[in-house]
Amino acid sequence: MAQLAPNAGATPAGTAYTVVYQLTDATVKTESWLVGATSPETIAAVRTLAGTSTGSGQAAIQQYVNTALASVVHLSGTESITGVKQFTVSPTVPNPSQGSQAANKSYVDAGNSAKADLVSGIVPAGELGNGGANSSACLHGDSTWGGCGTGSGSTLTAGMLAIKYATDFNWSQNPAADLSSAGAKTVTVAPCSSGVSGSEPQFYVYISGTGAAEAVLVTGGTCAGNGQGGTLQFTTANPHPAGYTLGSASGGLQEALIAARFTPSNPAGSSQSGKVIVPPGELKAYARVSIRASNITVDFSGSIVECWMNDTCIFLGDRTNSNLFSDITVLNPRGRPAIAGGQKPFLEVNAQKTRIFDVETRVPLSAGTFSSYVQVDDDQAFLLDGLDTVIGGGLRCDSTACNPAVYAPGPFNVYSAVGWLKHMNISLQCGGNGVDWQSGNPY
Repeated sequence: MAQLAPNAGATPAGTAYTVVYQLTDATVKTESWLVGATSPETIAAVRTLAGTSTGSGQAAIQQYVNTALASVVHLSGTESITGVKQFTVSPTVPNPSQGSQAANKSYVDAGNSAKADLVSGIVPAGELGNGGANSSACLHGDSTWGGCGTGSGSTLTAGMLAIKYATDFNWSQNPAADLSSAGAKTVTVAPCSSGVSGSEPQFYVYISGTGAAEAVLVTGGTCAGNGQGGTLQFTTANPHPAGYTLGSASGGLQEALIAARFTPSNPAGSSQSGKVIVPPGELKAYARVSIRASNITVDFSGSIVECWMNDTCIFLGDRTNSNLFSDITVLNPRGRPAIAGGQKPFLEVNAQKTRIFDVETRVPLSAGTFSSYVQVDDDQAFLLDGLDTVIGGGLRCDSTACNPAVYAPGPFNVYSAVGWLKHMNISLQCGGNGVDWQSGNPY
């Protein structure tokens, strides 16, 4: 028995007895003893290994050191850290190079400066690109607004550029110009969407929302259908107080017809085009729609054009010069007359080598009537293949007039149409006449 002073919990902390003894086989052993305050204590109770006591001044064994280092964060190497960590000072990290890495404040601020804001669920139009946004303009890849389906930066195929869909070109705006009194007006439009032109000979816009709605003929202006701002000039018949809407007079059809064409330059020639499609649905036209291009196909399959004008609904060619445009093809046009007692045709032709396939009408609105399904003014190689009067009717036939389904006005040498009429299903049951060809040339 040895009398040793306790060092467990003593001051200074971390002290221990070092005991050296020799075994019977002459082996020398060195141990550390940590003596407690309880007496007596066995040797087994006081024996300990350096590094396993609570004292910080003792030497430590390798296993102890490795175990301790395994639970700390090292300056290098890949490690996994679990649990919630709190920092009294914000850590500094470099700019991230991968999506899962932490980002510093400057990196986030730079990203925020390049993004658009979201205000009440809407991105401010001024943050989306150069120019103005509206219902018919699309944001192009070069950060400019312009006509949908065109423009630099768009990832569009050649086919998408060649075929125009009428409804893609429907547009409307709320300009600030004063239209509170009728008369000649100049209105600023921003942007001038594709197909919106101040120089187009037969281009109408529709004014609605305030005052009596009306379609007006554009007579000038700087709009060039290029997605930039410009002006349109026209004369109103009705006053339109502030809050009015200016837009397409044909649900986008006239604008699509304009956007689809181009004028050859080598050598120069009349404008020609590709294909315009009027998707299935009811399209309201409030003013004459003019097809003023050669080599164009307009496909109305599945659609119904409601004709709300006291004028020809769809005019093929130019009214004063039948030689200006040729090779116009119209497929499956369906017309619905909306003018009561109307005396204007659904389709009127003054071009060369026009081909119209499968004309029909639909049940009229409010006793609406046409003067004819097709009127051919002066076409020396006109083809009408397919016409059916059974479904819609819509011709005016009363004590004042009893109109034909197909009409070629006279006299000869003023209107000199030559036509081929095929596959005609005309059964009007005293609701009109069949064919009235007065041009002097046969059909």
